[in-house]
Amino acid sequence: MTSSPDSVDLIDGTPVEIPVEETHYFRVAMPLFKKGFTVYPMHGENDKAGDEGWNRVSRLAEYADKTTQRLLARKHPDRNVVVIGRNRIGDLMFLDIDGQGVVEKLERETGRAIPPTYTVCSRPQTAPWKRHFYFRHTAYSVTKWKRDNINVRDISKWEPDKNGNLVHPTLFDLKGTGRGGLVVGAGSVRPSGEIYTCINDVPVIDAP
Repeated sequence: MTSSPDSVDLIDGTPVEIPVEETHYFRVAMPLFKKGFTVYPMHGENDKAGDEGWNRVSRLAEYADKTTQRLLARKHPDRNVVVIGRNRIGDLMFLDIDGQGVVEKLERETGRAIPPTYTVCSRPQTAPWKRHFYFRHTAYSVTKWKRDNINVRDISKWEPDKNGNLVHPTLFDLKGTGRGGLVVGAGSVRPSGEIYTCINDVPVIDAP
């Protein structure tokens, strides 16, 4: 069975039809979709989950089956992929590590190692400590956390943000702990060319 052309590219100014299976979005999204993750196109080069408001995107993504993913790939062939979590038993939440040495600090202070779970490194070449640990919500976690994007910062330091403003640098975030939160999916490509890379491709465990 041959695939039908769903996207168009240009080679030397000539339109060339590209099967949807060969688009960047589809190639990145489908392996994550097959893991049972809720995925959706990233909006441009930032972390927003689509052109519409968050509530609408969250609902659309939740019910996006394989056919819908093909349609999204046709509409946004070159987009990166976000993985969405929300505060519901069995759904995803994310521990997003930003600061160097934070994992070691968390493990030292709690006396427990972060258990093996699906993990993505967002900058494997330039900042290998930046990681997204995936967990599934439990009855305990959905009552423990009530809002999204719980942000913990190092108040002893000031650093310039991407706009040049001085801010306290983020140590880590908890995402997907409220109405909806997201991380960028493995296989997505940063503007610098660096690729979000899965560094522990194991099943997602329950939030410890």
